[in-house]
Order: sequence, then structure tokens, then C-alpha cells
Amino acid sequence: MRSLVSRACVTGTLMLFVVLQAVASAPPAAARTARTHNTDHVADAPAPAATAPSADTPTTAAPAADPAPAASTPTTAAPAADTAAPAAAPAQAQAQASGPSVSINDVSQLEGNGGGNNPFVFTITLSHAVMNLNQQITVHYTTQNGPAPAATPNQDYTPVSGDVVFRLADDSKTVSVPVRKDAVNEPTEHFSVVITSATGPNGDLFIKDGTGVADILNDDGPTLNFDPATVAKPEGNSGTTPFQFTIKASDSDPNFDVVVDWTTVDDSATSPSDYQAQSGQLVWPHGTHDLVKTITINVVGDTTSEPDENFLVKLSNPQFGTIGDNGTATGTIQNDDTAVALDVGDVSVKEGNSGTTSAQVTVKSPSSATLATTVHWATADGTAVAPYDYVPASGDLTFNPGDTEKTITVQVKGDTLREPDEGFFVNLTDPQNIGINKGQGVVTIQNDDTSPSGQVTTGPGSPGGPHIREFGPDGNPIGCCGFFASNLTGGGAFVARGELDGDANDGQEVVIGAGKGDAPWVDVYRADGTALASFLAYDPNFRGGVRVAVGNVEADSSVNEIITGAGPGGGPHVRIFSSGGTPIGGFMAYDPHFVGGVYVASGNVDSAPGDEIVTGTGPGGGPHVRVFSGLSGNPLGGGFFAYDGAFTGGVTVAVGNVDGSGLSEIVTGPGPGGGPNVRIFSGAGSPVGGFLAYDGTFHGGVFVAAGNLNGGGADEIVTGAGPGGGPHVRVFQGDGTSTGPGWFAYDGSFTSGVHVAAGLG
Repeated sequence: MRSLVSRACVTGTLMLFVVLQAVASAPPAAARTARTHNTDHVADAPAPAATAPSADTPTTAAPAADPAPAASTPTTAAPAADTAAPAAAPAQAQAQASGPSVSINDVSQLEGNGGGNNPFVFTITLSHAVMNLNQQITVHYTTQNGPAPAATPNQDYTPVSGDVVFRLADDSKTVSVPVRKDAVNEPTEHFSVVITSATGPNGDLFIKDGTGVADILNDDGPTLNFDPATVAKPEGNSGTTPFQFTIKASDSDPNFDVVVDWTTVDDSATSPSDYQAQSGQLVWPHGTHDLVKTITINVVGDTTSEPDENFLVKLSNPQFGTIGDNGTATGTIQNDDTAVALDVGDVSVKEGNSGTTSAQVTVKSPSSATLATTVHWATADGTAVAPYDYVPASGDLTFNPGDTEKTITVQVKGDTLREPDEGFFVNLTDPQNIGINKGQGVVTIQNDDTSPSGQVTTGPGSPGGPHIREFGPDGNPIGCCGFFASNLTGGGAFVARGELDGDANDGQEVVIGAGKGDAPWVDVYRADGTALASFLAYDPNFRGGVRVAVGNVEADSSVNEIITGAGPGGGPHVRIFSSGGTPIGGFMAYDPHFVGGVYVASGNVDSAPGDEIVTGTGPGGGPHVRVFSGLSGNPLGGGFFAYDGAFTGGVTVAVGNVDGSGLSEIVTGPGPGGGPNVRIFSGAGSPVGGFLAYDGTFHGGVFVAAGNLNGGGADEIVTGAGPGGGPHVRVFQGDGTSTGPGWFAYDGSFTSGVHVAAGLG
């Protein structure tokens, strides 16, 4: 039970519902029988006799009885003869049963005015709910007058009594007591709701807290407010500056002195460094005409440059009055000191094509600094990412008196990738004997590459999110974070690169096909993530995914076409679209009854005008590769098996001039279940090379792409690990020579595979 103290009043009528939390542990051995002014005292009582628990009631060891209060513990005098004290809980409630305990909460709210009643709602709570359909617990309650100062029954409140019944799953019930609204200025008055018995199927329950005390808060009498509610003054450079706060009463009371407590409270300003904390009490004698009181708080002056700071002065515990809307005042301590602080500058630097370039960042200190100062600095990623775009660094700078400038050097890495300007930060922290005015410098890495350069584009396998990323041939990320295909969700994404907007100077566009589970969307983006077009390649209800490729199949312009292949669950349907998504043609690459899906690629493999379309079967079919005329859709021969005909994991395909001859070759990778055996064939299906892209024990399959990444005369082969391996991307020359160990396009724990494309950006 909480102590009885005066409470700050608020305006309006309030219905308060307080639900005590169920207590899982066993309650104290003795029920509370008396309410004291500052604490609840539980009289010593003998431990209850042990009771055998019922079959559905958990056994809880009874704790030791509460100790008797120390001799110095204050007690409350017995109430006056005309004030009834709350009755002690009956003897049957003193014994702790093996079932749940029962408690009732206290209620404190404004009485209201204007006539009628204001319900005060108490909550009777079980420590745990009734769990048996055939059991119930009955709790009897009644109102009692007091504690002092006591409310008068039938004048201040309407007495009530009765029973509440707890049944299956119940753990709380409410009791409402009508309190009379009035306009009489009077002190806070009290009445109680007492639990007199609690009976369950196994006998009497332990009454843990059997008395709920109601505080009827007075809301009549003069209203007290700060006026004004804000006091703002400069702090000064030394000594103290007085801040005077004015409190006004709306009127005086003819019969009672109006009293209110006040105290200062820290906000952004703290005591004792910024102001001197104080507290006190204000009194308006009854009948007075002097309705204005003042409080003076001393603010401590200093010469430190700092933001304006605030402290608060709060009113509380009104007697025979109420606290209005402006019961809290703000003291604003205005800074009046000139800043002595550091500034870090910004700088731009061209990256260069190789090696590193020094970026010089300047930090300035004012000449008025009279003490030796230090500050810590560190780089932080922006759109430029360490260690790919710059070398991360950190350190400390020291300024002696008279020093006004220091230099931080950060190394920027050169490359030949055409990309937007990028930036990173140099941040100042932890200054000693000085402040920081501008604490973040921006280093802008200016792109100095004008021709499109080779890029690898990746999309995650299913069920990865549609996170598209771009890398240089060495695995350095291009830009910070890539982008997400807007129409896709969590089925992964297939990717292709090709020129689709007629502007070769801005690099090749990125084509994205939906992964498994998404509608069959195809999205077209510029290399920087700007969306250009979107369309549905198949029936909107198809959810098998869309494999994509780009090729100049019409041989009539610099703008290529988009080729799509249906994923598993659809027939081997290949379709051709314009760069904007207009259908141009299509055909079935295999038997229409085959529903394993089809992989697609495009390139010139026969020297005839226009690019051909190359297809590979999806899982469930033999590793059958076929070549079709892009203009007519007619097959160019019967195709060939890239691997053993008994292998049914499917075959991924790419087309590229990997030997530098000017005529493209067909590159294949086995589908899931096959080893990482990449093979190279002529356009007619003759094998011309091959290599293992990953460890020979890996059998998740390999996704393949081809493109000119290094500006040489031949295209490189790009591989992505299939499901079961990390998202490992590697780059090889046409003879199988690796250009490096590769990189993980996504988190190394992602094992759903990684789709790849190669192009210029």
C-alpha cells in the first residue's frame, strides 16, 4: 500500500482503471491489517497450518512471516472516534491456502464537479487465473469509511458491498463505487473497499492485500499557474544570475489557506553546475487579496560556449486549490559566450585510374585558444565504401597554443570504373579543452573515367530478396549498396545486361527477371538504379520465375531486345520483347509438355545478321542446349547435350566471344546436382574448352555469364555458385585461367545461390 500524501490535481473528470499484475510467487504469510501514513505495516502472525494441495493446484512453499517493524518505525495514531478505520481482514483470510492469493488495488482521482456521480473503479486480482472449468472463487467486498481524513458515506460516496465470482481463465474483476461530484473546496478525503472473504474449492484463499484505499482528490478552489511559464535570461560569465518565477492564484479561498509545494528539476541544465537547486512551499492565506507569489532561482555563470539549456520548476501537492495547465515553468539559460571550437573542412579529389591519391582534409582551431587541445578523428563510409574506394583511417590531432591548422591525409583508391561521384566522411570526436563547431568533413571522390567499363551484376537466388548489386571485375562494389527491384519480393532475381536505351555512353542497362514465387515481372533499370520499364512476361498468375537475356535479335538498330524464358512449372516458353516491353515473338524451345523451365542467352554464334537465342533446359530435363534464329525463332539444328544425357539437373547458358575470334561461343554450367564443370562450345555444339569453377566436391550447380570486363579482345566468363554454396562470384579467362579468388556478392551465410550477368557500366 502506498503512503497517503497530497497529490497534484489535474482538471477534468477521470476514470482510473488500475490492474495489479498477477504474482507468480507465493504471497507473504500474514495479511495486512493496518494502513500507516508512510508505509504498510503487516503485523506478526503465526504461520498457517500446512494444507495439502489439490491435484490441479501447484504447491508453493510459504515464505517466512514479515518481520515486526523496528522500534524507530513511525506508526499512525488510531483514527478519531467518528472515523471508522478499515476493518482487519477476517481470521479465515489470514490463513494462506494452497491456491491463488487475492488483492485489491488503490484508486486516486478527482472527485469532479457539476453534480451526479464519478465512478471510482477498483480491481480485485488473483495471483493466477482459475484453470478448472468446474471451479470458481467467490470474493466478498464492502466499502468502509476512512482512513483520515475520511469521506462521509452517502454524502461523498455511495456505500456498496457484494460478491465477485472468478470462473475459468478469470484473473481480475472490477468493483465500481459512485463518488458524488461537488463544488466544495475541501481536503483530499478517503474511503476503502475491503475484501472480507475469499473462498475457493479448496477452502479460504490467502488475502494478500485486502484493502483498496480511494483518494477523492479535491478539484475545487483557486487555480495556481506560473505566469509566464518560461523565464529566459543570459547566464552571465561569473557569479549567479537570479531567475524570478511568478505564480498566480485565480482567487483566494474565504475559509482555507491555499498551499502548494514547489521544487526545481533538472532538464538539459543540471544542478549544481548550471543552477542552484531549491524547493519550498507557497501559502495564500484565506481571504487574501495578494494573489501573486514569486520564486527566485540562482543560475551559475560561466565562460563555456554551449547550447542554451533548460531547468524546470514544478508545483505539486496543492491543498485547497488546484494546479492549472501551467503548473510547470521552464527556465532557459541563454548562452552568452563566444565559441572556441574546431572546424573540419570539405575536400574534393579525382580518384585516378590506379594506385592511391591523397585527400588532404584541413582542421582549423581559433587563434584565441589558450590551452593545448586534442581531438580524435576517423573516416566513415558514405556512398564511397572502404576499403574499396578509400583506405579507412583514424587518429588524433594536437593543437598547442597558437596552432591554428592541422591536416589529415586519407588515401583514395584509383580505378577505371565509370561511376557517379562518391563521398565519405571524416568525423571529429572527443575534443579536449575545446569545442567542436563543424565536426564532419566530406571527402568527394570525383569520377574521372569517361568510357563505360566492365561490370558484374548479381541477383540472389530464391528465397533471397531482390537485391541487385554491381561490382568491378576485381569484386570492388560499385556504389554503396546496389538497389532493389521494386516489383519483386523474396524470390530472388535473375539478371542480364545489354544496351536498351540507345545511349552507349551511359553504360548497358540492367534487366531483372522475377524469381520463384513472384509474379512474372521483368524490370529494366539503368546501371545507377534508375527504373526505365516494367512488364509481365507471362500470365500474371505464373509463379515459376523468369530467366532473362539481352540480344540484338532483329539486327536492325543499336537497341537490343529482351529475351525471357519461363521458370519451373511453365512450359519451355521463350518470348522476345522490345526494350520497352512490347511483345515481338516467341516459341517453345522444347517439348511443350516439359515443365522444368528454360534458361536463355543471346549472341552471334553463326556470323549471320542478328543475334541467335541459345536455350538450356531447367531441372528435370537432360542437359540439352539448343540454338534458334533470333529473327524467325527457327531452330538451327537439333542442339547438343552439354553433359551426360543421364544428368537431369538442367543446364545454364551464356554466350560470349571468349576466345577473341570475333564469333561468340556458348558457355554452359550444370544445374543443381552437377559438379562445378563449366564447358565451352562452338555455335555448332563442338566442345572447345572447360574448367572447374569451384571445388570439385561442390554439387550445387553453376550460373554463367560472359562479357568484356577488362577491355581486351576477348570476353571473360563470370560464374556464380548455385544453391548450397555461399554467394561466390568468380571471373575466368576463356582458357579457364582465374583472374582472382572471386568474392561473395552477399553475406557468406546466404546459400541459395547467386545469378550473374556481365556488361558495361
